[in-house]
Amino acid sequence: MELFTDIPTSIEVFDTDIVIAYILSGVDDGIDIWEPLPQTLFFDNGILLYGYDYTLNDVHFFLDGTIDLTTLDALFTDEIVFRVAVIPADFAATINTSNINEVMKAMKVDSVKRVP
Repeated sequence: MELFTDIPTSIEVFDTDIVIAYILSGVDDGIDIWEPLPQTLFFDNGILLYGYDYTLNDVHFFLDGTIDLTTLDALFTDEIVFRVAVIPADFAATINTSNINEVMKAMKVDSVKRVP
């Protein structure tokens, strides 16, 4: 199971930039909980990995693991929400990229552009 999404042409990505993807893992008291990818889930019958890779033009999200992906409940495959941050390499060294809220605050991002 995989999904490719283009990086909007309005966002210029350089070879030196860092592209980090996050998965919405839940909501706590109305606040989104974002976890950086890759994320590994452990089940009695195997392991499920949410992963990603990217080029300068697109991001590729995928599921992998030892579990039979065809038996997964829709909870793990449908309507999953991802967020992608493109961060200049020098800037990334100064912030905690594992926390999307810190990334957005450090980069002075108040809103997020949705890409279908």
